[in-house]
Amino acid sequence: MPEKVRKKIVILYIIVILVIAVCILLYMNRTVYNPEGVSGNTAGNLNNNGMFCEYDGTIYFANPYDNNSLYSMSTDCTNIKKLNADTVCSINVYGKYIYYVRNNYSPETIAAIFRGNLLGVVRTNLKGDNPLLLYDSVAGVINLHGNDLFYQHYSNDDGFSFYRIKIDGKDNTRINNAGYYPASIYHDVLYYVNTTDNHNIYCYNLKSGTTSLYLTANAYMVDMQGDYIYYIDLDENYSLVRVNTQTTEKQLLVDGRQGKCISYNIYGTSLFYHVEGDSPALYRMNTDGTDNQFIKYGNITNISCTSRYTFFQMYGLTSLYRVPTTGDINVELISIQ
Repeated sequence: MPEKVRKKIVILYIIVILVIAVCILLYMNRTVYNPEGVSGNTAGNLNNNGMFCEYDGTIYFANPYDNNSLYSMSTDCTNIKKLNADTVCSINVYGKYIYYVRNNYSPETIAAIFRGNLLGVVRTNLKGDNPLLLYDSVAGVINLHGNDLFYQHYSNDDGFSFYRIKIDGKDNTRINNAGYYPASIYHDVLYYVNTTDNHNIYCYNLKSGTTSLYLTANAYMVDMQGDYIYYIDLDENYSLVRVNTQTTEKQLLVDGRQGKCISYNIYGTSLFYHVEGDSPALYRMNTDGTDNQFIKYGNITNISCTSRYTFFQMYGLTSLYRVPTTGDINVELISIQ
């Protein structure tokens, strides 16, 4: 074979290999989109900082024993894996990706803050690899709905405002400057408390972009469950209540006069709640207010529900506890290595 022909064949071969490599790279980095209307976590978990998220038989969580780094494990707390070293919260998972708020700031990393890699909203694959930084500054709560992430965007000038960004990082759009707490989305509607004005409950239609008053109430920590909307009633000394969405009948679940309800979480028909007072404690009841059961005394934080276990911590401590989400109360201190 003539030398010139051989060289042309080699060059053509190299070009074909490069084209194939580029195509493979583009294929690997393409965004896999979600069905419309799917959710990335429960409202109750996001109201409790989004430290745990269950998806497709796996729990993705912030490990308190390892600076809240991103971990995964099976629903029975076996098969524990460290996914990456980001300090995470507001975890959402669906399809091919994990989404979370990154906060790697510490006195040791202050010099790196100007490089834009310590804070923001991040998307990774289910192994915690191939991070895509969707937003590169301080963020509050994020909530995945379909192919959009709704999140609290922070700036020094405006404080928190309400934003939407596509899961591929495109169309980062400011919706308004109210700084909605976007934990509770139900049937394409975000239910939130107007904390900047009157503490009434409003709803924001994610399709039409319209806002309307839903319920006049001095409310905190809203969770819409369809038949009922749950919230902490500040006018009733931090009582936990629910309102029937058809009849508007209001039901008292936890009487704040006997101990203020500070946080709660709902999973199915189980409702976990924390009260403060002379004897602060965590309890579990049915969502209709029946079968109230004591779990543990102390100042509780990060109540996180999954199908098998509900996890919680003692305020200011790294210790992690679990209790069955349903069935007999059995509190266990667990260690994640």
